[in-house]
Amino acid sequence: MASFLLVWATRLSSKKSSILKSSQCHFCQKKLISRELIPVFSWLIQFGRCGCKERALPILYVLVEILLGGVFVLIFNLLPFVDAIFFMIFASMLLFFLLTDYLHQLLHVYVMLSTLIIGIIYGFWINQNLTESLLGAALGYFMMLIINTIYKLIKKRDGFGGGDKFLMAAIGAWVGTLKIFILLFLASWIGAIFALGLIINKRADFLTKLPMGVFIVLATPFLYFF
Repeated sequence: MASFLLVWATRLSSKKSSILKSSQCHFCQKKLISRELIPVFSWLIQFGRCGCKERALPILYVLVEILLGGVFVLIFNLLPFVDAIFFMIFASMLLFFLLTDYLHQLLHVYVMLSTLIIGIIYGFWINQNLTESLLGAALGYFMMLIINTIYKLIKKRDGFGGGDKFLMAAIGAWVGTLKIFILLFLASWIGAIFALGLIINKRADFLTKLPMGVFIVLATPFLYFF
């Protein structure tokens, strides 16, 4: 699953590359065979190199598989079966948003809309609280919209990317009204610490655009400790 999400995220910015297209070596364009498509195992038996053996494959392919696999195991051990299925979908979508925003500073609107709808279904069917899901989504959207509008009036430029408010709405449908405020607080601090580190190391300045969606996704798991 994680490898599929990474490939999808990698191809997202390319209009010529469809997610339905068969996987191939990035370097020689050779079509990958079945044994080269097994998550983690293929990377290991090829000693971390591509099918043509010319280049090393990014370790990111292995890391995302281990990360999502570990999250799935944790979810199944902590939640009832039906809840676990929903949260596996949620975790997968969060990883997808993390990858697309990190790689391209791009958030896929249709995937965010799907995440929002599934969150509302979960709130209605499992939590028996449709109102909380709807209000969480609305608060997530309008908080980001209002903050960005005020920032734009003062600074004459956007403070957030266009997709960040939709991402907050999608997550708000899952976490509800109180936790969406906590999410914005945590994401802002994570972003501030990350930006400060870049500035200290002279890799960015105060006007450098950073992927807010990455910080929102990284902050989301902490909500379940409150």
